[in-house]
Amino acid sequence: MTGEQKPPRWDPPGNGAQPTSWERPITPLPYPPPIATPPQAWPAPTASDGPVWYAPPPTDPPLTGRDRTWVPASHWTALFTTWLGPFVILLTVGESSVRVREHAKESLNFEVTFWLGMLLAALGTYVLIGYVFLILLPILWLVLRVMAALDAGAGKTVRYPLTLRLVR
Repeated sequence: MTGEQKPPRWDPPGNGAQPTSWERPITPLPYPPPIATPPQAWPAPTASDGPVWYAPPPTDPPLTGRDRTWVPASHWTALFTTWLGPFVILLTVGESSVRVREHAKESLNFEVTFWLGMLLAALGTYVLIGYVFLILLPILWLVLRVMAALDAGAGKTVRYPLTLRLVR
């Protein structure tokens, strides 16, 4: 051990008192702890088995070319044309782009679900609860449409809640 440097020595306090917890040297533990058997899928690993790493959620590829225009358009055209805008986009641009087709189908499905909900709300006016839905459904429709158009413009996949998937 001629050229090697010795590790620093720890000396207890000079007054003979026991060292406090923050003065004691910390011995590192081996990490991760050795596992004798490979982890099984079930039961789930416990905290003593070490960290569990999950794959990150998949991300959508960024919008490019015509998709940058038509993916958000399949959602915001419904603000002005109801079901006709997403339907025309589905039949025209949706033929050449899978991503535009998926967004146009989702938008069209949401529009069909909205109008079915409005029909049920109109029928529900006979028992007075329909008036509440006749007010709330259009507000919810507008908020969800704007949020979907913004998310689609950012390149995210949009799924409307409580939507009947009738158009496949």
